[in-house]
Amino acid sequence: MVLVKLGSFILKPRCSGSSFGVMIFKSQNEINYFFKNNEKNVIIYKNHNDLMIEPYIEGRELTVSVFDENNVSKAIDVTEIITKNIFFDYEAKYSKGFSKHILPAQLPNHIYNLCLKNSKEVHDIIGCKGISRSDFIYDEINDQIYFLEINTQPGLTPISLVPEQLIYNKINFDTLIFNLINSV
Repeated sequence: MVLVKLGSFILKPRCSGSSFGVMIFKSQNEINYFFKNNEKNVIIYKNHNDLMIEPYIEGRELTVSVFDENNVSKAIDVTEIITKNIFFDYEAKYSKGFSKHILPAQLPNHIYNLCLKNSKEVHDIIGCKGISRSDFIYDEINDQIYFLEINTQPGLTPISLVPEQLIYNKINFDTLIFNLINSV
C-alpha cells in the first residue's frame, strides 16, 4: 500500500449513520499508524463499498432541523454542539453527558440566518419530506460556514437534537409524528 501525504482529513463510510466508523486524521503519523498497526480499525471498513474523504475543518459544530408542516418546509433553529469527545461521534450523540447543546446557538446574525437558509434550501432541493437535520462547521477565524451533510432520518430519542429544537419552538412530538405520517 502506498500512502500519500495529505493534510488533515476525515474518513467516513457513506452509509453508516450516527458517525459510526468516522476517523479524523491530523498527521501522516496517524494515517500510518491506523493502516499499519491497527487491523481491528481497518476491519470496520471491510463492509463498506463507499467511503468519503473530506478535509478536516476546525470550528464550531452546528445543526439545523427543517420541519414540514402542511407540505411547507421551515428551518426551525440552530444549535451549537459542544462535545467532550474529539467530535460529535456515536458516544457523544447517544450517551447522556457527553455533549452539550446550546440552543439557540450564539452566533453572528448573518451566520445564524445563513445556516437556516441553507438548511431549508438543501432540504427542498433534495426533496426531503417530514424532517431533516443539516450539519455545519463554523470557522470563526474566516467567518465562514461549511455544510457537512444532511441527515434525512435524524434521531428522535429523548436526547436527540430534532426533538430538542422542536420543543424549544413549541412544536410538540405528537405534531411531528402527525406531520411525518401525512407527508408520505
